[in-house]
Amino acid sequence: TLAAHCLHILRNMYFISHRFGQPSLSPYLFVNSTALDVLNQYPSAAENMLASTRPVEMGKIPVHPLERLLDLFFFNTAEHFTLTVSAVSNESLLNAAMPYIQAQGDHRLGEIYEAAHSLVLAVFTAPQNADIVPKHVPIYVENLMSSFPHMLNPRQFRLAIKSIIRLAAPPSSTSRSMPLMQAVI
Repeated sequence: TLAAHCLHILRNMYFISHRFGQPSLSPYLFVNSTALDVLNQYPSAAENMLASTRPVEMGKIPVHPLERLLDLFFFNTAEHFTLTVSAVSNESLLNAAMPYIQAQGDHRLGEIYEAAHSLVLAVFTAPQNADIVPKHVPIYVENLMSSFPHMLNPRQFRLAIKSIIRLAAPPSSTSRSMPLMQAVI
């Protein structure tokens, strides 16, 4: 409970810490990392914390910059819980990230766009998500292809494609459910 409260406080102060940059605020990093480590020991508490901080309107990018900044905090935090929470919670994380991944050409969303991609890749690699990955990978790859030269630089594009190829490589359960995915990509 204390760790979840600490993360809520850090979330509410995120507009300040983001402005100054988290690496320059070592107490912020310490409290954040400690709270994440503690919550990873309690999956139900982690799921409750994620549910209480998820974007207000799922499936839509907020208009107000402060709400988008809170979404950035959510994506950066949720990435640390993908191995801990259930597949149902991870699928809701994918649904929260999809609007940002599909946002083509808006360079103001660059940092949130990258955080959403990172969250999606983290969800894909969690072993408990083997059943939901085949449903979401084709959509993700299609978004990657459509956003390549505009939103993603070549290094980011290669990293995302390599991650998907590794995900589809045997002996993973994804390779059993989608045997041709690695060759197609």
